[in-house]
Amino acid sequence: MWGGMSEDSWLINRLMIGVQIFDLAVTALVPELRKAEHLGHHISTLFCALGTASLGGPHFCYYVPFYFAFIEISSVPLVFVDLFRQLPELAEGRLGSTLNEIMRTSFVVTFLPIRCIWFPYAMITGLWPDMYAVYMAGDMRCSAGVFWGMLACCWILMFLQLFWGYKIMRVVLKGNVTGKGAKGAAASKETD
Repeated sequence: MWGGMSEDSWLINRLMIGVQIFDLAVTALVPELRKAEHLGHHISTLFCALGTASLGGPHFCYYVPFYFAFIEISSVPLVFVDLFRQLPELAEGRLGSTLNEIMRTSFVVTFLPIRCIWFPYAMITGLWPDMYAVYMAGDMRCSAGVFWGMLACCWILMFLQLFWGYKIMRVVLKGNVTGKGAKGAAASKETD
């Protein structure tokens, strides 16, 4: 459950706080990105990162590498998918078209298992029972508002992952392999 202190986890946590502050600012300032689900995602992730930092002890350091680092694997191909969407001329020609498809496929095959299966599984079987154990032990080490806010944000984040996974699966099942139609829902910025 607690796993002890980890300097590496605290480094990842601090980096995530910085990334989420930047992402939240960009999302709030860019009209095309300013959607409720995007803002909710970045606010919830920032709150979780700040909440983890405020716990001030060994609680939940064990989960930081998974939730704030490993799941971001799907964000790497998403950056390129977004680049191809914003600059469609890059996807012209054989090489550009092939790279676009490789990035779209890489995004789908990383996002679905990591964020739609592993993410909820880790919450349901690990994080939430550990949060309950900390609560029952009376060892929250933060205000009740921060503790319950983190729990609420965890729920929001899990359901957003599943919502975006649903949208991706709709596009995949429609056979949309070119990125045209359905406005490229398979790989939009909304998944981070």
